[in-house]
Amino acid sequence: MIAATLGAWSVLCAFLAQVQFPHFLIICESVESIYGGLADDEVVYHVMQAMVGVVWAIGVLGLILYVAIASRYRRASTRASS
Repeated sequence: MIAATLGAWSVLCAFLAQVQFPHFLIICESVESIYGGLADDEVVYHVMQAMVGVVWAIGVLGLILYVAIASRYRRASTRASS
């Protein structure tokens, strides 16, 4: 179950990293301001891919945290019932 969830999340994020996102005004302007107006479409695309990578990492950490909390809860409830 956990491996399937992690695999599905990874596939979804990999797919999103390959999709040609429309240039959202906020992201595009932010990237151009950081690069001093020298950012082209490729730079904006790489920044969007990095953002998807961050979302993937947050999702993986959330899954790990969920599994850790759930296993502790199960252990505690098993001890309490016995």
